[in-house]
This record gives sequence, C-alpha cells and structure tokens, in this order.
Amino acid sequence: MVWTGQQGVDIGLVDEIKTSHDIKRFLMDKYDTEKVKTYNREGFSLSKMMTASFTDAITATLKQAVKIDS
Repeated sequence: MVWTGQQGVDIGLVDEIKTSHDIKRFLMDKYDTEKVKTYNREGFSLSKMMTASFTDAITATLKQAVKIDS
C-alpha cells in the first residue's frame, strides 16, 4: 500500500514530516557548523542505461573479433 506523508504520521509509520531544508538546518544546529554536504544518488537515466548497454555490446563484439580475454 501507499500512504501520504501525513497518513504515515497518523498511523505511526513515521514520527514527523520534514523537508530537506529542515533536516539541513537541524544538522547545522546540532553539529554547530555552517555547511552540510548533501550526497545524492544519481537518478535513473534511460539514455545512460542505453549508452552503457550499447558500449558493453560494442566491447564484447570487439573482444570477440580480436580474441581478447579479460
């Protein structure tokens, strides 16, 4: 099932709802710092997936053509 943020709070799945700005401010206050580095996982990209697949196919074909083992 899928719940909204407020429904998650209401049924006890989460304690509270905060924005990324709220979390950043909390961390800055807690650790007495002026900067918080945010690391984001790269999002899904169909074009990158297709490029990687195409590159892998070319690499495999070339290795087979010139008999390279790796």
